[in-house]
Amino acid sequence: MRTYLLILLCAFTFQMSWSQKYSEKESGNIQKFLVDFYNAAIAKDTTELKTYIFSSEKNPTKDYQSTTIDFILQNNENSQGDFAYSHKALLHIIDQEIQQFKPIPEQLYEMLIEQPDGIFYEATKGLEQKDIPIFDYKDAHIVLVRDDKEYQKYYLLVFWENLNNVLQP
Repeated sequence: MRTYLLILLCAFTFQMSWSQKYSEKESGNIQKFLVDFYNAAIAKDTTELKTYIFSSEKNPTKDYQSTTIDFILQNNENSQGDFAYSHKALLHIIDQEIQQFKPIPEQLYEMLIEQPDGIFYEATKGLEQKDIPIFDYKDAHIVLVRDDKEYQKYYLLVFWENLNNVLQP
């Protein structure tokens, strides 16, 4: 999965700079989601954190929530790769890089919805492009999906990688 996503995200990095931007209100909603997520991470509230992370109904053997929470609890600024995390990196994104979130580019969106056996298809089915914010900056990637119905958190985290790269000059 990581390789597939990395190839897709790298292929569209250039296109991301040309894609639409979110309104100030929508950027504020993304920022609020990340602040709430950050606060749950700081509190080490694993029950609350689970409500912010997408969970696959089709593939229960892949527990993305637990894996993601394990990385969050490690809070390691030196970690890299899938789900690498530090409080400092997330706070930097919230405070200084929130404008880097953009709607998923059309070609990437079309590729994801054509893969019916993947977690990204499951997470994004039925959503419009504007409902899938992508962060692609300094080789750090975040994929969120809008979900203001089931969990009432407004967004869910689907994936991130190399989050600590945002701390590099």
